[in-house]
Order: sequence, then C-alpha cells, then structure tokens
Amino acid sequence: MTGPTLPTVEIVAEESQLWGTGLQPAGCPVCGTGFLVSIQPGEQRCPNCWRANLAAQPARLRPEPPELVIPFPKKARDYLTQAQNFVKPVWLRPNDLEPARIIQRAVPVFLPHWLVDGNLSGNWQAQVGYDYQVQSSQESYGSSGWKTHQVVETRIRWEPRLGQIVRRYENLAAPACSEAPQLAKRIGQPNPKEGWPYQPDLLDKAVLRVPDMPPESAWPAARTQFNQHAARDCQTAAAGQHIDQFSLNAEYESLNWTQLLQPYYSTAYQDDDGRLHTILINPFSGALSGPRLASTRKAWLYSAISAGIAIILLILGAVLLAGAALAPPLSVLGALAIIGGLAAGIFALVPVLWAWNWNRQQVISPLIKPTTA
Repeated sequence: MTGPTLPTVEIVAEESQLWGTGLQPAGCPVCGTGFLVSIQPGEQRCPNCWRANLAAQPARLRPEPPELVIPFPKKARDYLTQAQNFVKPVWLRPNDLEPARIIQRAVPVFLPHWLVDGNLSGNWQAQVGYDYQVQSSQESYGSSGWKTHQVVETRIRWEPRLGQIVRRYENLAAPACSEAPQLAKRIGQPNPKEGWPYQPDLLDKAVLRVPDMPPESAWPAARTQFNQHAARDCQTAAAGQHIDQFSLNAEYESLNWTQLLQPYYSTAYQDDDGRLHTILINPFSGALSGPRLASTRKAWLYSAISAGIAIILLILGAVLLAGAALAPPLSVLGALAIIGGLAAGIFALVPVLWAWNWNRQQVISPLIKPTTA
C-alpha cells in the first residue's frame, strides 16, 4: 500500500490579498492564532482570545479559494433574545455582561475545514450482523390463573465477510484547525451539503481563521472518514444490519483537497477584574456558550449592606427592649427589630455564597483562557 499524495501549502506574504478580496494575513501577538482580515489588522481585535489587536504577518496556507462556504443565516443582532436568555440566570452579573453589549461586540468568523475527494480501493474483512427473530412463550399467573404469552425477541447473527471495494468519495470533511474538535462542541459540526460555491460576497467582511493543520496533519482524520464510508458501503453490499471488527487494506488515490468555511460569531465581556471571557454563538441554533461569571464585587457589596442593616436592627432592637421597662409596648417593637436583624444577618451570607457556588460551576474553555484587557 502506497501513501497518498498530499498537496503542499505556501507562505503568503502579509501584504498579499487573497481570493479576489481584500483579505490580508494577520495574527494575534498574544495567542498566536492566524487570521485573514478585510480591514487593517491593527483595527481588528483578536476574535479568539480578545487580548490584543491583530498584527500583519505572513500566513502559511494554500492560496486557492475555498470550494464551499456555509453562509451566516442571520445577523448578530438577531440573537439578542438568545443573549438575554443566556445571561438571565446570572443573578449578580458584571456590568459588562449585558445582552446588548455582547451582541454589539460580536464578530463574524469562519472556521476552515478540509474537504477531500478521492478514490479508495482495497480488500476488507469484517463481522457482519444479521437480525433475526426468535419466538418463545412466557407464562404468568393472575387472578384468572395461568396465562401464556407469545414473546418475539430480535437477535443478531454474526458472520464473517470479506471482499474488495472500489469507490470514489467526495467532500469528506476533516479538521483544518487543531481546536476544531473542541469548537465542534460549541458551534456544531459542519455539513458540506449546506455549503454554497465560493463567492467573495459570501465572506461579507468576516474574519477567517487560518488553518494550523496542513494536509499531512489532517490526513489521519480524512482517512478515517474514507474508512467509515467504506464500512457503511461494505455493510450495505453484504445486506447486513450491523458491522463490527471492520478492517481495510486500501490505497487512496486522486486526492483533491479544498476547503469548507463554517460560520460562527465570537464576542466577549469583562469581569470585575478586567479579565476577558470569550463567548461563541452558534448561528444555526442560536446557542451561546462560554463562562458566565457572577460579580463577586457586587456580591460582597450586597452582603455588606445586608450586614449593616442587620447590625442597625439588632442595636435598635436592644435599645427598644431596654426601654420596655418604662414603656412595655416597646418590647414588641424590639422583638420585631431583633428578628429582622437576625434575618438580615442570615441573608448577608446569601450573595457571597451564591456567587462562589455559581462561579465554581462555570467551565472556562481551555482554548481561550481569561486575561486582563
């Protein structure tokens, strides 16, 4: 079996313009992520970490335009309701964690994926499963005596199969960025069938991630896609309902590598300490993902106010009870003040404990660590 022929990538100079657009290579000086931007790099905040503005730099990529682009179904402003629902559970939230601000900062981003076409030929073997039914009788005892019920059970009969396969597969997606598996949990998997043939207008001033996985690094994932499709075809050819222990000794020829661009929105907010946290928006489901931290500063403020009210009420209650010897009705007011003071004292613990418990449940993405602006 010979190895597949893989395309090479090139160094694109920082002043170059790509794909019939004004896109220029740029990168983040902090997180190191590469992008293609349509405006001056110094005017674009890094949509990956939000720590710094992008700087012009060369990029290592294939100069050909992508084959397919999945267009944005909506503008960022159309997700305001989802943003409101996203922040609503945060009782004490930072001033910057507001739906309008999150949407206003949203930057459209395209994540690249490799699309691979190619011929597969080779020998395969597997255990193929065939469903069959077994009928048996089951007896049960009730008020009317013993009854017999017919029970039909579906079982699988496994049989070895082997053969040869020759197929051509097209538009098999493989990650072009090392973070793609983690990002897929937040923005979903791309569907090549939703892609449109590339036109410069489809980019619409969006920021494009530059692949950090060249074809030689992405080939294992692409090969897995070829093999999975081959396994399904072999199962169909064997007329089985299941397949297991599939092995394939194949050659992969006439490979053609292009790109698919998947859309998402990136935005951010600052917490009390000025640290930035990235929020991603899935443009198809409208789901927002990212840490929603509570404001510990507000929590301590509310707790301090409640504690102050508690102290005042307790002192007032003590004074009123002391004066009850001269004016007995004051004892009732004193007791009420004491009770109110105790209640306020207990409530003083709630904001701090709630904020601590809420924040420890928030998962900060390992891809984009918080940092000071």
